[in-house]
Amino acid sequence: MPLRTAHGLRRSALLARAYTSQSPIAARQITTCCYLQAGEACAYKRELLFELAAAIGITIGRRTGAPSLYREIRTVLAQRYAGGEGGSFLIIVDEATTLRPSAINMLRNLHDDPACRTAIVLADTIARMDGFLYGRAGIAGGNEQLRSRSRAQFIFARDAEISPADVKLAAFAALIGVGHTGRLPVRSHQYLTRLAQRPGALRNVTSRIQAVAWFAAKRNCTAEFTVAQLDWIGQLAGESCELDHDTPPFATESAEGGKADKLRRTG
Repeated sequence: MPLRTAHGLRRSALLARAYTSQSPIAARQITTCCYLQAGEACAYKRELLFELAAAIGITIGRRTGAPSLYREIRTVLAQRYAGGEGGSFLIIVDEATTLRPSAINMLRNLHDDPACRTAIVLADTIARMDGFLYGRAGIAGGNEQLRSRSRAQFIFARDAEISPADVKLAAFAALIGVGHTGRLPVRSHQYLTRLAQRPGALRNVTSRIQAVAWFAAKRNCTAEFTVAQLDWIGQLAGESCELDHDTPPFATESAEGGKADKLRRTG
């Protein structure tokens, strides 16, 4: 199901429309949904498989090959569908026109597999999706096969103000991407909701969470995604802060006593 979208589309609106755009019976059959962002980082089959595995709760080493990873994902999806006793799985792939032919074929195979009953939504901007489907972008292979499997196409315009639910969804996807399994504090959600009203919208949410995780890993600190951490990390990208920070709000273990210290600003 290709979706042609405007820039800055709210992700929760995309999810909701993907459910309701199908027949009432099909909508009731879909019980689980995951959002994947292709782009340059996940344009290839193996990288997209790892993102999909993480989204459905499969933990596999980075050295695992694509065939083994695909078989594991297929097994999990087939178990969830359980021959119709369970529910279908919906995969939404944003920036889908960046996908390489091998990644497209992998998604097509999941879609066609009767044991999995996986529904797939491909989303991108209007111009890119038109070229992707009808060949005007010079993308080799897969377009005719995608069109033959397309049950519906939709065009979305930019929505109204971003809601806390949109922020919650974007934050949840970003946390999964950085390997964080805990929940965000309520105040962090409120802070990210304010951040999403700035230019950049939900990309601000994703980039702040990714930046906190990156900094914590680089400095061997704890990423707690508190308001202080989310706010402080913005200045590394030249953005303004809501709070006053004397030192970076990241705790690290002391080399001598093992006590939690605060990293001090350097340079």
